[in-house]
Amino acid sequence: MNIQFLKNKFFVIPLCVILLPVITGLFSCGNNVGRINQYDSDNYYFAYLRAKDTVYLLGNNYIEITLKNQTATLFRRADSSITYKISSGTDMIPEGLVTPDGLYTVQSKSPIATSKQFNDAELFNWIGFNGNVGFHGLKGTGYYWLLGKRPSSHGCVRISREDGAELYKRVSLGSPVLVYHDEPAVVLKFASLKEYKPEKDILLERNYKFNSKLFNNRINSLYNGYALRNNYEKIFIDGKTLMKPGGFNIGSYEKVPSRQFLPLVSRIFSCTLRDKTYKLKPIALMPDSINKSKCKIDSLKKNLPKKSK
Repeated sequence: MNIQFLKNKFFVIPLCVILLPVITGLFSCGNNVGRINQYDSDNYYFAYLRAKDTVYLLGNNYIEITLKNQTATLFRRADSSITYKISSGTDMIPEGLVTPDGLYTVQSKSPIATSKQFNDAELFNWIGFNGNVGFHGLKGTGYYWLLGKRPSSHGCVRISREDGAELYKRVSLGSPVLVYHDEPAVVLKFASLKEYKPEKDILLERNYKFNSKLFNNRINSLYNGYALRNNYEKIFIDGKTLMKPGGFNIGSYEKVPSRQFLPLVSRIFSCTLRDKTYKLKPIALMPDSINKSKCKIDSLKKNLPKKSK
């Protein structure tokens, strides 16, 4: 009996010594999970979750056109949405083109517009967002059966006259329009004016060349895994500025790698074992997409870590 007890004793004691730190770590990380909401979520980075670039909206609504489903959804700040059936552009008909992906803003509105390209056809409740591309209804109901089913227009987004009249009333000039077939690498999010920091964030203006280059750089950073290091500033749209035709690059979520390089940090505050999320305090960086001429040397010096004596 004594020999058997000693065998069990020498087996159980080392096992407890090994398991004790693991069990303690699990409880510790579990407590960290419960405290995540105490911090600013924008400072958390997920190491094993494919990232997207976020564009923050100061306006009250935006439109999301899903070409794959042939639907257009109006999202409003009050957590409500309305989905409409549409029929987008196709290159399977003469002089037709596929409605292009991208991020746009509503540039023009008119209760009735005329298409000189197509025999002065009347376009009801015109909402243009990319030059000659926009929402509109047509005379008659012959095209209604195609709405929500397949593309049939020469490039515009057809909508029933009833839904078009409702959408026309709800959107305004400058409302963002996100158009995509496959899942984009850009997501839109409502934000308050308090979240906008003029000293480090970017408020999109009408300067198309700068905006286009900015979006291209940010998408390339996503594809290369450097989004958390280069895309440091936030992008805001005020919901009133009319962006020039052409739209901005929204990328493809499928091309985004499963991991992003973590930003350069001065300290790791906490972690969770399950999701591998990190609470980080970024060091002052000079991202490629920031206009360096706008950065103040004094403010950078203040943010740099102090040398140890």
